[in-house]
Amino acid sequence: MENIERLKRYGEEMDQFLNIQFEKGVRYDSPVEAYEDFKNYYDKRLKVAGQAGKRIVTDRDSFT
Repeated sequence: MENIERLKRYGEEMDQFLNIQFEKGVRYDSPVEAYEDFKNYYDKRLKVAGQAGKRIVTDRDSFT
């Protein structure tokens, strides 16, 4: 199952990302700025997984 990129639901992924950024000391001037940073990260993650030939699986998808 190494050819799978497991993702949580979008909101959970965003919360986790922002928590990590906060721990690193990153501060955003607005919610829009924080969302754009997350969106860029998430889109890049999906692109890299796709280029690696991984199947994207989210919490709501079946693992069977």
